[in-house]
Amino acid sequence: MYTSNNYEISRLLVGSELFASLSTDDLNELALHAMIRSIPEKEIIFEKGDAGNELFAILHGRVKVSSFSEDGKEMIFSILESGNFFGETALLDGQNRSATCTAIEDCQMVVIERHSFILFLENHPEVAIHLLSLLSQRLRRADELMEELSFFQMPTRLARKLLALADEHGDIVGSKIEISMNISQHELANMVCVSRESVNKQLSLWVKDGLISLSPRLIVIEDRAQLHEIGWIGHQNS
Repeated sequence: MYTSNNYEISRLLVGSELFASLSTDDLNELALHAMIRSIPEKEIIFEKGDAGNELFAILHGRVKVSSFSEDGKEMIFSILESGNFFGETALLDGQNRSATCTAIEDCQMVVIERHSFILFLENHPEVAIHLLSLLSQRLRRADELMEELSFFQMPTRLARKLLALADEHGDIVGSKIEISMNISQHELANMVCVSRESVNKQLSLWVKDGLISLSPRLIVIEDRAQLHEIGWIGHQNS
């Protein structure tokens, strides 16, 4: 469902990592070409291979970026949340979508069509430069992911993923970090390219050792230092 409210859109865009540095006048100009879209939990926003005609900036909610093999096995590249944007790759090069994006909870986002966004970048080169910086960060993370999948054993990859999720989505509560996400162990397994059973077994071992604790929709890192040792020192034995 789409709605249009220029004032609300410009106000919400201030919280986006891509548009936060824009002036009020520039935000209002961009808002003229944007719409707000509400997307329910588990709805596919777009699929790999679809035409790339829109840029999305997340206002509320979380989105997973993934791809599927021919036999239906999913690999999750990242989890995006409020302030993040996605859909820019196909938007910039005019090609089809390179991944599938799915709402993992109810979402609200700003949507900008390709023609309007390209024109805006032409008139605001500082946004284009900032976009290049953000895309470079994503490329670096993609390189790190390929390295992890190629060289590291499952416990190392899983420890790194939990710490990354803690940094990106966690809340510090005393000496602990709570990762409150609508994500299943199956999806967590898809992030590190192993079976759900392997992840369940490893998480259970870490619960027993006091590194983490688990409850519905909540992972709590109890011993970050030990988990960090597994993720960064443990890979030397991989």
